[in-house]
Amino acid sequence: MIIPEHEIRESAIEGRGVFLKSNVKKGELLVIYTYGISELIHKEYHDQVCRDLENSPHRDVVDSSVRYVDNWFIFDAYSKHNLCFGSREGDFVNHSFEPAMIYHCGLCFAARDLKAGDELTVDYRYFMSEDLEGFCDRHTGRQIRGFSGREAFVRSLRQLNGIFSDEQVS
Repeated sequence: MIIPEHEIRESAIEGRGVFLKSNVKKGELLVIYTYGISELIHKEYHDQVCRDLENSPHRDVVDSSVRYVDNWFIFDAYSKHNLCFGSREGDFVNHSFEPAMIYHCGLCFAARDLKAGDELTVDYRYFMSEDLEGFCDRHTGRQIRGFSGREAFVRSLRQLNGIFSDEQVS
């Protein structure tokens, strides 16, 4: 679920992307990937299904799972029961090594102040398993390969700490 007003349109990054219709402040919650009919699946099952993309009978798992925390992935079971990849707005969030959002345990926060018209991007290395081949970033030529569960968790915590460190909590 994408929270702020947005539109899906052609992206210079890849295919279509998600673009803001209004400004958002650094730290705002923008996307929730743990909504609807979600199931937790273990990394072993996730990796087994994802290794042979061409022949996988579980393409819905390949297309709609992201790392949740440690060795657990969230599988968006909505696609299993209804439509395929490309039917949900979150499917159009593109990758960037300098993303507009920080992903942490199923939630995406604005990494900086964003303006209307900015594309919502996330670093796919937080979504993916470190034991899968990954793929090449079209713009930089760099390999996109997942972080370990612990590394993804610690990195995102540090990034969030940087965003919220100056916030006053009562």
